[in-house]
Amino acid sequence: MSDALNTTTPQRSEFLQELRRAASVLPEGRVLGVIVFDLRRLLRTNEIYGDAVGDHLFQAVGERLHKLREGKGPVFCVGDGRFAITVQAVSAAILQLAAQQMLKVLEQPLDIDSHRLSVHLTCGGASYPAHTSRPETLLTCAEQALSGAKYLRVRYMDYSDMPESHRLGDWNIEREVIQAIEQNSLELYFQPKIHIPSQSVAGAEALLRWRSPTRGYVSPELFIPYIENAGLSYELQKWVLNTALRLGRDWLDRYPDFALAVNISPEFVSNPELSNLVLGALGIWDTEPENLVLELTETVLLWERSRSIDNLESLRVTGVSVAIDDFGTGYSSLEYFKDLPANQLKIDKAFVFRMLDHPADGDMVGLMIRLAHIFGMQVVAEGVEDAASLHRLAAMGCEQAQGYYFCKPIPRDAFTEWMQAFDPAQYFREDA
Repeated sequence: MSDALNTTTPQRSEFLQELRRAASVLPEGRVLGVIVFDLRRLLRTNEIYGDAVGDHLFQAVGERLHKLREGKGPVFCVGDGRFAITVQAVSAAILQLAAQQMLKVLEQPLDIDSHRLSVHLTCGGASYPAHTSRPETLLTCAEQALSGAKYLRVRYMDYSDMPESHRLGDWNIEREVIQAIEQNSLELYFQPKIHIPSQSVAGAEALLRWRSPTRGYVSPELFIPYIENAGLSYELQKWVLNTALRLGRDWLDRYPDFALAVNISPEFVSNPELSNLVLGALGIWDTEPENLVLELTETVLLWERSRSIDNLESLRVTGVSVAIDDFGTGYSSLEYFKDLPANQLKIDKAFVFRMLDHPADGDMVGLMIRLAHIFGMQVVAEGVEDAASLHRLAAMGCEQAQGYYFCKPIPRDAFTEWMQAFDPAQYFREDA
């Protein structure tokens, strides 16, 4: 393998230099394409076989890609489990064809340290000058396409196939969102959770919002990765937690059993500062641990599993609740499920949306409710949008419901007004 490929240290700056060089010599009538390859399930490989096997797998995939590219250009490591290459092409279709041809070779199984391992890759592609006027932003565009491919669970996505609202182009989103943190211009909205048996407001989930001064409302799915890449995860988590407890202080005074739910990044759960951050915030805002719920997805156990479990268990024994969010869409392994020290399970809205019209989804919802109860957890159903769904969930024994049927996420003052006007008869009557 040539010196150009280093799988231990990301080479983003070197790759950006290569983009500028390649763009400067691009023949007329050609496009400069970038393909980003992401090695899926690498964390799972590390968990099962150890970090050394995962490192060797990544190295072997890089060697394969390097061999395929011999004489056509270098290969760069641009992040954990991620390679990038440049391709001269005549169209986006040719760029996609090139990616698909390479995938056929790259995804052949590999023998690593006496283990036969499958290889699974996801790709994103973008082109200059079609998608951006600056070569140095081409990698960002390709990585956004990669994120879209992973979200839709397809092997390849071109930047032009992404929704218009998710295309960055020449927008320096990283600079803007970092400024938003520094200038305290992020916002929290709140969406209620309804306790079905008592037909009362059980609490609320705090949801992060940002209005860019140049682009308007921006989805958290789009801007949060840039905050994490900039190394500001701790600052963001601290801001969200403290802001939620500060804004919800009046609700807790008025409704002692009210529970505020805050989302925690899976990567942050293993942070040794998690317990100090949470307990410190509770102390600052004079809030009982029983009034706080930490929501996290099943992927938390792919990040330093033992430390994550220890951190969550140390918080749970103080009275803080832990909820498994978006259950059913991620790594819904019973092996993982039984190890998580959780009090609540949140059923993903995709199942709730379809359960009335698709019997299989209804059966899945019922199964997840029974499973949670076996493990001593309460259940929150997300995506409740009509009375029929609410009544069906009640019949299944679901404890809490959340969704637009009750209220969309709204600012703090609007949420206070909604809660004061809440009338359970409006939602729970049989003809609702």
